[in-house]
Amino acid sequence: MRRTLTTLAALLLCASAQAGSFAENPIVYFAVTDRFANGNPGNDHSYGRAADPQGGDVGSFHGGDIAGITQQLKAGYFKELGVNALWITAPYEQIHGWVVGGKQQFQHYAYHGYWALDYTTMDANMGTREELREMINTAHAQGIRVLFDVVLNHPGYADLRTLAEYKVPVLWPGHEKAVLRDYHSFIDYNNFEFKQWWGPDWVRAGLPGYPDGGKDDFTMQLAYLPDFRTESGKAVGLPPILQRKSDTRAVALPDTTVRGYLVHWLADWVREFGVDGFRADTVKHVEPASWLALRAAATDALKDWKARHPQQKIDDAPFWMTGEAWGHGPERSSWHDAGFDSMINFDFQNRAGGDWKSIDGVYRQYAGLLGKGPAPPLRHPVVYLVARHQPVPARSAEAWLVRPAAGARRRAAVLR
Repeated sequence: MRRTLTTLAALLLCASAQAGSFAENPIVYFAVTDRFANGNPGNDHSYGRAADPQGGDVGSFHGGDIAGITQQLKAGYFKELGVNALWITAPYEQIHGWVVGGKQQFQHYAYHGYWALDYTTMDANMGTREELREMINTAHAQGIRVLFDVVLNHPGYADLRTLAEYKVPVLWPGHEKAVLRDYHSFIDYNNFEFKQWWGPDWVRAGLPGYPDGGKDDFTMQLAYLPDFRTESGKAVGLPPILQRKSDTRAVALPDTTVRGYLVHWLADWVREFGVDGFRADTVKHVEPASWLALRAAATDALKDWKARHPQQKIDDAPFWMTGEAWGHGPERSSWHDAGFDSMINFDFQNRAGGDWKSIDGVYRQYAGLLGKGPAPPLRHPVVYLVARHQPVPARSAEAWLVRPAAGARRRAAVLR
């Protein structure tokens, strides 16, 4: 393990020394915050979240948090690797409870940050707003940008704990003792009081009073998750569940659509903390207009933050966005015109992972493909996976290093 990491760090340091703007040469470390480093054990069981030893703890929270990332920044871990950006899982509040994981095999919590409850508040397992501010300021002082993983496609599931806490009256008595095999029997899926959850103006959910998921990529429900109606032009108020959530920072906005709220909430993190960019999840399941709106709002927000914090900014580079559209390869696509500086290249992961001796050929092919593309500023860099490793265990750790393929020919020389 140590030899692998030393070699990888050396390669990354070589790459990071090359000239070019961040957008031309991002070297991004992706840390699943909960699985990285535990800086504050006192927040490990927020909202009553518990370990799941019977399910092997594969889907439970492991204790990693923002404070743990700050500790590793201060220890010089990321600087030594040579990365110039840190991509973290969404720090905003997730659903509080678990849902059934696998084939009734484990309790699945939202440790990964993809099942949002409240886009305006910190998830207590991740830490506090001040801890987030300290982490970002510490990273910026080292020339390292901070990127958030964000989701516009869906919020989290209707889990038992969250429904009970916010008094959505659709649960049967005894739900507190639910186990994997009988979990769903405690939810009355035929109850029209589900309107007190997100509400039919906000999501497609296939529940009583809600529209069903559609048949196309933009309106379908992924894995039975509620689907945000980001394409709707209807002005909405706050979703009912947030109206009853006393600690939310969300307020009703006049004449605002679902898209408008989500964009506003996400851009507020940029405006308050100086977040440098987003990695957007499930890109192909949200219409391009929403991504363009998010990019525009976040760009304005970062510009505003930098004007107010000239001593904390790294430089005047604009907001940066990369996207995940499952199956996307190294080719240019319409998503590059939808607010994205780059797209994740899934082709690289499939081709390079099996035989690293063939990597030169893969890089040459990418260099040729990208060399045929339009010249800057219309070039289309892609981001690809380099390695997965576990440097700082919480109970376990997950981290990925990703690098761009815009300079594929140059990278091939580095990796020889």
